[in-house]
Amino acid sequence: MTTILIDQLATQLLQDNVVFVVGTGLHGQGRQALDQQLAEYLAQTFAIGPPDRALSLVARDVEVQVGRATLLAALRDGLQTLMPRPDVVHQLLAEALPPFAKVVTTRFDRALETALEQFGKAYVRIRRDADLPFFDESRIALIKLQGDIEDPEHLYITEDDVRRFLRSMSALHDVVRAYFATKTLVFVGYNLEHPIVRDMFDQIEDLMGQFRRPAFALVPRLPPENEVAYWKRRNVTLIETDLPDFFERLAVAVERLQQQTVEPPPNPLENRITSARPERPYKALESFTQSDAAIFAGRQEESRRLTHRILARRHVVLYGGSGSGKTSLLQAGVAPRLAAMRALLISTTPVASTSLLERIQSALREECQALSLPVSGEEPATLIRQLQHALGGPLVLVIDQFEQFFVQTPLDEQPTQLGEVMALLADRSLDIRLVLVMREEFIGRLDALRETFPGLLDVRFYLPPLARETARAALEDPAALFGVTWEPPLLERLLDDLTDETGRVVPPHLQIVADALYRHVVEGEGRTTLTSEDLEWLGGTIALLGRYLDDIIATFPPPEQPRIRMVLGLLVGSSGLKTRVALDEIARSADLDGDTAQHLLEQLVAQRLVRRYETPSGIYYELTHDYLAANIARWLGEAFWAAQKAREILRSAVREWRERGRLLPPDDLALIERHRSRLRLSADEQALCFASAIAYGTSPMNEAPSSAFTPIFTRLLEYPEPFVRARAARAVGEWALSPHVDTLPHLAIDDPDETVRQAAVDAIAMLPLPLLREATSRLVSAWQTDHPHAPEALYHLRDIQPQVEQFLPAKWRGQVRRVVWRRRWARRRDFIAAQTLQGARWGALVGGGLVGMLTVMLMAEQSVRGGTLLATGLVGMLVGGMLGALAGAVPRFVGVLIRELGDGAWAQRAQWIMLGLYGVAGLIALWIVWLVLR
Repeated sequence: MTTILIDQLATQLLQDNVVFVVGTGLHGQGRQALDQQLAEYLAQTFAIGPPDRALSLVARDVEVQVGRATLLAALRDGLQTLMPRPDVVHQLLAEALPPFAKVVTTRFDRALETALEQFGKAYVRIRRDADLPFFDESRIALIKLQGDIEDPEHLYITEDDVRRFLRSMSALHDVVRAYFATKTLVFVGYNLEHPIVRDMFDQIEDLMGQFRRPAFALVPRLPPENEVAYWKRRNVTLIETDLPDFFERLAVAVERLQQQTVEPPPNPLENRITSARPERPYKALESFTQSDAAIFAGRQEESRRLTHRILARRHVVLYGGSGSGKTSLLQAGVAPRLAAMRALLISTTPVASTSLLERIQSALREECQALSLPVSGEEPATLIRQLQHALGGPLVLVIDQFEQFFVQTPLDEQPTQLGEVMALLADRSLDIRLVLVMREEFIGRLDALRETFPGLLDVRFYLPPLARETARAALEDPAALFGVTWEPPLLERLLDDLTDETGRVVPPHLQIVADALYRHVVEGEGRTTLTSEDLEWLGGTIALLGRYLDDIIATFPPPEQPRIRMVLGLLVGSSGLKTRVALDEIARSADLDGDTAQHLLEQLVAQRLVRRYETPSGIYYELTHDYLAANIARWLGEAFWAAQKAREILRSAVREWRERGRLLPPDDLALIERHRSRLRLSADEQALCFASAIAYGTSPMNEAPSSAFTPIFTRLLEYPEPFVRARAARAVGEWALSPHVDTLPHLAIDDPDETVRQAAVDAIAMLPLPLLREATSRLVSAWQTDHPHAPEALYHLRDIQPQVEQFLPAKWRGQVRRVVWRRRWARRRDFIAAQTLQGARWGALVGGGLVGMLTVMLMAEQSVRGGTLLATGLVGMLVGGMLGALAGAVPRFVGVLIRELGDGAWAQRAQWIMLGLYGVAGLIALWIVWLVLR
């Protein structure tokens, strides 16, 4: 087995698929591991016992006793004493390593470096994040996890040091995790329980699950069988071997294979690793794509770091300012590196009318088609497994412009949609990574979801604008591919102009100016050197940036320019972000026919202001960069942006209406109605607005709607919310809508909500006589079958529509009438009592006043004077008031009672009856007074 393993490792080593993980136990025969020797040395030197403890614990105690500086000095002395030169096994390992090999070690001495130098092997030593930019694929990478004795500041030696390293989110940590996740590991000189190695191994096992790569541990003696079985279950095979012999044979195998042509296994993504030179060296406002990798310069270090972080973690949040180049970094920097490791980057963006999971599903289908794979299922998990099987590597799912998710998705749906994606990520049978890409000002929105999705923001990668020197590379390197040079004074001036107060350069600004200079000098005049005079001729950096968009618009014929501005405005959301919009919606909103709108948009595509997307659901357009949005915003007034907000609401709400029947909230409906004259609504949008208006009682029509609205009422009458069913039922009755009239009796007796049942009866009462007769007969039939709600429905119907009595069976009419009277009395008795009291009050005032005056006048004629006259007048007022109160109350009571409880002619004649009774009562009262006075 050892011979077969050596041949396999030699082959994979030459294909850069093996990482040696070297511990302090790699030494000559008969010697203790270096860390054990150092622990004993420190314990004896400082009289700290017991000496048989781990080095990290002994070092901790020494540091506490004598300080960090003395500890480091003692370690240097100990290394010089215990390991003055490399062992033969170090030299044999160095001999076996090809020039591009990767070695990860927890040794902090110089044994490996000295061995490599002895064999003339070029290497780069990586001890901390600051060393990573010097990473060179043409040299052996020696990654020292615990640092180096020559760099005390970054030496992880004590127990606290090791714990700090394990908690770190350093770029070096990501590099090693990525190696553990993607390459075959060979552990030599290790106790596999070493805390750093064990921690990383556990994290990778959690990350990769069943997809973790095989690993081997070379040991001088096998441990007990149960421990061998334990590591075998974790995909680590323990090999008992003589290390010097193993490395000697490995060196021979590597040398033999280097003389042969070792063909790596075919990579289905081979054509995505490198790209041909594109048409131009600069992109203006377009994002870089995978086909632009050749001209993507200045971001090599970020590309490498982000690739490692993606592979090392289950999910990453990539964020930065607008224009920092997040999409370009992923497409032109990271995707080719992933492809070289058989990992496929699949990117999508949020769209208002589609859920995140549906967008991922669509992107997966497109990749299957691009790779000529038959699509065997529709579920995202099935598509992912199919791609994994074909590629033999992980899938990296990128949701770009993730801030659009918060702008376009209703707040109550955001946890659900994101939860679907996170559930996919939690499936350990899928070898996937997730990258959320967003502008940094929206990072707080993601933070708000932390309670629902813990750990969502734990792994982040911030992308700042270009530093000055990387901006220099972004200008010079692409030009060199085209044989074009920058005059040094121009380059310095341009960098001075573009560098902001933080010392950074925004990539879109750089690309706009560089592209304009290239077009003018190389394509326009045929020269190959860009000079300061060329920049002056174009008006300088600031002028170029300021007029960039206006200059492009000015190239269109004047009659088309207003329409161009309108079309561009439709591609900017009310939040100031670019948004992807369907062609038919652009045409409708701009009041253009489809061909004209597409012609204008294709011209904007040619000018690199707009990007075109073809999807199974149609053609979509999007601004090439958010940088354009700010300039577009100043063209159009507040009314346009308010209407744009209404369009966005409709775009998001229509999908919910189609799939779930969800209505617009009242405030959103009010906003849409305010700007209705500026909107060109689709049929679905009209249906949604109409349904919402019906539901909220703000009917948008004064006449019966057409038959096209029949399905809307079908949905509303079955809506979960009772108030919606109630409003819809009343609308059906108001407009006598067929065939929904037939559902009203059913709603009146079968709906579980009382308010809906009453609303259905109210609607029946509004129907024309023939339809009223039919509906009543259905309610009667239900009563005859002892339906529990049928009597109540008929009582209520008879109460509000007296004509229904003629359609009732004769034997029920009296019963129904009595119930209606009792209900009316119960409902109106307080009003009747108040009216009766008011009649009595007025009667008392009038009767008391008249009788009192008559009494005084008569007594005065009979020469009654003084107190007698006053007393007689008061008695007359009292008697007159009592008679007047009775005369005012009785007619008022009878009249109001007939009006409130009666129907038809009796109710209409109640006023005349009341006046007649007033007259009779008044005459009777006067007759009684006359009798008394006589």
